[in-house]
Amino acid sequence: MLVISLKFLKVFHDATLTFSGSLYVTSNTFLRQLYLIHTQLQAWRDSKDLFLKTMAENMKKKYDKYWGNYETVNPYLFVSILLEPRHKERFLRYCFVVLFGEFKANELVVKVRNNLHSLYEEYKLLYGDDVEVMDVVNDEKELEVDNEVDAKQVFDSGYMRILKDNTFVECKTEVDLYLLESCENPENESFDVLDWWKINSSKYPILSYVARDILAMLVSTVASESAFSTGGRVLDPHRCSLSTRTVEALICTQNWLRSTPINLDEAIDEIEHIEKNKM
Repeated sequence: MLVISLKFLKVFHDATLTFSGSLYVTSNTFLRQLYLIHTQLQAWRDSKDLFLKTMAENMKKKYDKYWGNYETVNPYLFVSILLEPRHKERFLRYCFVVLFGEFKANELVVKVRNNLHSLYEEYKLLYGDDVEVMDVVNDEKELEVDNEVDAKQVFDSGYMRILKDNTFVECKTEVDLYLLESCENPENESFDVLDWWKINSSKYPILSYVARDILAMLVSTVASESAFSTGGRVLDPHRCSLSTRTVEALICTQNWLRSTPINLDEAIDEIEHIEKNKM
């Protein structure tokens, strides 16, 4: 029985350690952990061992409550998978087929891609001016060089470059170009996703800003050091920075929200009893 329980809990222990990391990116790894938990629970639900089967059924209910519905999960966590150069759309679709079914998978991939495009357009409004200035300067330099050579040669060489570039028509934005490029080696465990975006920021000047902010998201707000701690809870800097008045207001509000209705008859009897004792 103990061996079965340890085997059961190890999956969640490993996932918690991955989710709760504070010194590395976690948003780009959460979907793989969800996949592992989901498939393991499915396998245990079909087990002939009644104890394991029952435990898996109960855990599956909790899993479905938080992760079973795409609409209840932070959509930008899925965007982070697209921004992982080792995964992109194929990995996303592969996991979605298992988690939500093949019929729903394609629809969800389109949703995630559209979310990334929307983010890109928003960031383009914020950072687009800097990129456009750089492009204008480069265009002027090219024109200066072009004036010194034969116009026919410029036309022919330019057209040949377009013919060789298969992505000329298809790629309208940095997002399209990025998604069309082949993935990095998924077996490279030492791959640094933030470093990759830093190196390729000149190629994807706007998309790199999106990646910087999306990949910075934490899957869990609980650090791994305190996730399995039997000691006191460690407050994060945000909660520690709350003023005493704010903390008091939160405690009082929760007390009011969770309070039970007052029975007036019992309250009156209690008051009368207290008054009699005073006399």
